[in-house]
Amino acid sequence: MPTTTSALPCWPKKVLDVTVTIIAVVWGVFQLYTAYDPFLDPIRLGAVHLAFALTLVFIRFPLMAGRARTVGIVISTIEIVLTIATAFYICKEIYGLSARIGMFEPRDTIYGTLAVLLVIDGCRRVMGMGLVTLVAVFLAYAYLGHLIPGLAGHVEMSNSYIISHLFMSPDGIFGTPMMVAASYVMLFVLFGTFMEATDGTDLLMRVSQRALGWTRGGAAKMSVLVSSLFGTISGAAVANVVTVGSLTIPLMKRTGFSGSNAGGIEAAASTGGQIMPPVMGAAAFIMAAILGIPYADVALGAVIPAVLFYVSLLIAVDLQAKNAGIRGIPVKDLPKLKDVPLRSWFLLSPILLLVYLLMITGISATLAGLYTLLATAAVGFVIIGWRFLPRMITAFRTGAFAMLQVSIAVAAAGIIIGVIGSTGLDSKFSTLILQATAGNLLLTLIATAIAAIVLGMGMPTVGVYLILAILVAPALIDLGITPLAAHMFIFYFGIMSTITPPVAISAFAAAGLADSSPTATSIAAFRLAAAGFVIPFLFVYSPSLLFADNAGVDLIRIAAATLALVAMTIALAGMWLGKMAFWERCAVAGASALLVLPDGVSSSIAVAMLVLLFLWQLQKARRSRLNPI
Repeated sequence: MPTTTSALPCWPKKVLDVTVTIIAVVWGVFQLYTAYDPFLDPIRLGAVHLAFALTLVFIRFPLMAGRARTVGIVISTIEIVLTIATAFYICKEIYGLSARIGMFEPRDTIYGTLAVLLVIDGCRRVMGMGLVTLVAVFLAYAYLGHLIPGLAGHVEMSNSYIISHLFMSPDGIFGTPMMVAASYVMLFVLFGTFMEATDGTDLLMRVSQRALGWTRGGAAKMSVLVSSLFGTISGAAVANVVTVGSLTIPLMKRTGFSGSNAGGIEAAASTGGQIMPPVMGAAAFIMAAILGIPYADVALGAVIPAVLFYVSLLIAVDLQAKNAGIRGIPVKDLPKLKDVPLRSWFLLSPILLLVYLLMITGISATLAGLYTLLATAAVGFVIIGWRFLPRMITAFRTGAFAMLQVSIAVAAAGIIIGVIGSTGLDSKFSTLILQATAGNLLLTLIATAIAAIVLGMGMPTVGVYLILAILVAPALIDLGITPLAAHMFIFYFGIMSTITPPVAISAFAAAGLADSSPTATSIAAFRLAAAGFVIPFLFVYSPSLLFADNAGVDLIRIAAATLALVAMTIALAGMWLGKMAFWERCAVAGASALLVLPDGVSSSIAVAMLVLLFLWQLQKARRSRLNPI
């Protein structure tokens, strides 16, 4: 995101920069203080949080491209004033507003309408028309749905009733998702930017280079490893691409990878960062709140799928390098870990502290985020000294900018969820889905995956997750899927949409760094990350992969899942011990499909097929060496 604003171009650049920085720092400090001393109730906290976000949006993003400058300045200024006034009204009238849900007074309706319109315009400025169009469709349903006959319709509702539910109900703008974003999601976003400010990413880069840089296709494997490590502190795919890819993509190209493949590798690896504990994508925190479980349970459940994803990606990269004859980086050119100053290793201590606080002590995610963030700042000052202060200010600014999309998307999704709740569409939609798929689990899963990918083309993961979690997750749970597996399934496909053509945001960001075709880069990322499209089906049919049942860890299912993904990766690459014929690839793909099923007979047949195919490949390789021509 650019560092200067363009919505108020009449202001001098330095004044704008200073103003934006002050707002960002005050916002960050406010979030830290409310985490330490929660003196505001959730709705008031959400109102102030959203006011900070909208104010930055109306300063930073123009009203409309090509709009007359004076008109844009005036409207943006008015919107900032109305944003602050609405937040003040909520904080002042919170108890009366909560008591008057469904029977708002005229002034309540005015402020509620303002809040809805401000969120819609903020969403349009930050994310374009995709999510805004969906919001408009749901609002039209709220006002006109009584004209629809049958199950899909609803009773007629007054404007006051609708606005009260969107504005103040637990399902509306300031519902659970906004509470989660305002209470601790921003803390973890700031943790990621603070770690960058301490040069923690540089240390991760050195460790990754030394660990895998010397192997076949080492530059690409290093990219995968460092992106996975960066994913432990940042749950944003595009941020991961930009931060890590600016260093790894040029190196991959120099060692022999094409621009599209280099960009695709980085996009796939960075997308996996959203599923990498302990700091996952923002939707994971909201998932925990919706399910009513500790965030630690969500993070723990994500461990095995994340490992499977990155193991599959490393194998795909290795086979691609083998096929192209790309070697590793000479050992003499790799950094020596013994040359890393001892004190630099303390940069990893905040990550270890976060894991300890979340997974072992069991304290709340809010306090874990607060303590870890303070520890990161302390480490920064100890290692870097007072030079860390300007870096910390930049980290506050970067974190605030990164939070804008999350906060605005959550608010816009709150409008949709408010409509769903007030019209009863959630239960109706679940019934319609089950009727359309005749209660078939596989068909319902495929329909859900397609919906998540399509929605993900026009909105961020958190918006996709929230909408489908309300509309579709109940149907999945009714079919016998565990709640965590159902929600994680939606979460995964919302994430994978960022590398799914034709609109693949992460891949497009990587293409810009790789100077390659966005379409070719997204296709490369899609192919390399194919495991990410299979893993959700694996943990739905085998919930022990998420630690979601009482059986504990099922080592046999973990082994079967790993083998299924490895086989699928080999089939897609067309390379094993050597190049594979089409029938061989089909046979390996068939074995992979059998391993997905939680059936002992199917798995045994698949293993036998893979053993025979391996022996066949081994025999082919021996013949090739004996008869090179």
